[in-house]
Amino acid sequence: MLERWLRGETPVRITGALPAAFLNRCVSAGIPFFQAEPEDACTLRLRLRTRDLARARSVAARCGCTLEAGRPGGAPEVVRRLRSRVALCVGLLAAVLALVWSSLYIWDIRVTVNDSDVPDQEILRVLDGIGVKVGSFWPAFSSDRIRSQALPELPGLCWLTVNVHGSRAEVIARAAVPAPEIQSREGTGDVTAARAGIVTEIRALEGEALVRPGDTVTEGQVLISGTRPGLEGQTDPVQAKGEVTARTWYELTACTPLTAEKCTVEKEKLRFALILGRRRINFYTDSGISLADCDKITQIRPLAWEGVFSLPLALVTERIRIGSASESQRDAEALRRMLEEQLQLQLEDAVGDNGQIVSQTFSESRGDGMLYLTLRAECLERIDRGSGNTEN
Repeated sequence: MLERWLRGETPVRITGALPAAFLNRCVSAGIPFFQAEPEDACTLRLRLRTRDLARARSVAARCGCTLEAGRPGGAPEVVRRLRSRVALCVGLLAAVLALVWSSLYIWDIRVTVNDSDVPDQEILRVLDGIGVKVGSFWPAFSSDRIRSQALPELPGLCWLTVNVHGSRAEVIARAAVPAPEIQSREGTGDVTAARAGIVTEIRALEGEALVRPGDTVTEGQVLISGTRPGLEGQTDPVQAKGEVTARTWYELTACTPLTAEKCTVEKEKLRFALILGRRRINFYTDSGISLADCDKITQIRPLAWEGVFSLPLALVTERIRIGSASESQRDAEALRRMLEEQLQLQLEDAVGDNGQIVSQTFSESRGDGMLYLTLRAECLERIDRGSGNTEN
């Protein structure tokens, strides 16, 4: 099929008393034909190579038939048409050259992977300072150079790379893993209470237990002392270790408004802008419009083909809905369920995987247009906490 298109074909219509004789004469003369289909007893449709039309007309005349040629197609016809359209050819060539030139520069740069606490904007700011920015010539990039210059200014990262796809740059950043704290085996310290409660079980692995099951302790109280009796009656300092389980109590409160603002759209308008590189051209004059009572939806459509090319051109469409706000009553039961879920998650997070919720109750109150929900719970959890007091 591709070969036939490259050679060029023309649809023809053969009319005569014996159109089949035309086909036989074509075979004898070595004129190939394709897709021959009879239209009626005296008419035949087929396709011939464009370059064989003159010979086919001669064969048709000898057979007493008439040959009507349709519109030729294929590569030769496309070339012939383009010869008469110099401006179009020049424009296509210029577009191809512009696309090739544009693909060598970065027109879109974004952070796609970042598992650190360093903000994406901070990473892009540092990269901009070392030349990795919109409009930069990416073949000159060096991954080693980028890392060596960027990482000293981003202490929260341990690795960074920039991958270029067409004219789009993707930044991948990995968080620096802090070195684990190494505690001296000769250090000293106490085990204290992480929160108040009533001790139910205590296991002193190192040091001396200062409380017993049934004792009430407060937050920060020493549970296991970092000392132990020596062989000669003295006390030796040690790093206290142990596990202490206690009954604890929590009281958590959450609130939410019982009313919400409802916006009624009274007017809607569209406005457009063009982003050219780093410059924005607005096609409107009311850029100072107050958005206090408005809802604005912005869509940016870049001139790009994902994974192929990206040009420094984008169309911005802003849909602005202007309306008035009014108070509407919210579903109190749905709000209560939402607050219950929030408090439950907060309690489970505080107790941890090793803790157990023994009992819990919820109480509700309202005031000043707010719904308050309080969770009171009794739990069973470990409250031991090392003091971290070490002496090297």
